[in-house]
Amino acid sequence: GHTNSTDVVEDVFDPEEMSVVDRYREISDNVETPKMSLSYKLPYWGDNKQKDDFLISMLLEMNFSELNEDFQSWLDTDLVSNGFSFGTEVRDEFVLITFINEGEQTERFHLVIDEVMNSLQVDEMKFQQLANRYYGEMIMSLAKTDELAITIARAHFDGMNYFEYLEMIQNLKFDDIKMV
Repeated sequence: GHTNSTDVVEDVFDPEEMSVVDRYREISDNVETPKMSLSYKLPYWGDNKQKDDFLISMLLEMNFSELNEDFQSWLDTDLVSNGFSFGTEVRDEFVLITFINEGEQTERFHLVIDEVMNSLQVDEMKFQQLANRYYGEMIMSLAKTDELAITIARAHFDGMNYFEYLEMIQNLKFDDIKMV
């Protein structure tokens, strides 16, 4: 039968520096369109990494997707490509935020991302829209057993029960995102 394990997965790597090794990186060697990434490494003092990671992702979605009214003009002027993406990773001491893009306007891309990052906007209606979308997507994913198994395992290694995570998402309040 199944036994409940209380073993904790231990991080065996040395503590990471607070500076980003390659804050900005551009790859133009032997590619049709130059690829670029821009990363931010911010100090983290929170105590709920999974919740804060989710909230930071929501905040980025509000500001760097079609939910931002400027996003379409960024696409139209080729500032961002259809391959534009961003991601977050919350660790014990820091948050890593990375933007990935392809295109020719590297300096302008860098400036616009910096500008938006320095004035991130939160909006209650967008927050509720995203919370409902993410919660609905998570409920729908329960029908995909192969994805669900991977997600549950990933949550376990993050020290969280997936179904508690689902409940946490369902119970998010607008004030939570203001605290991130």
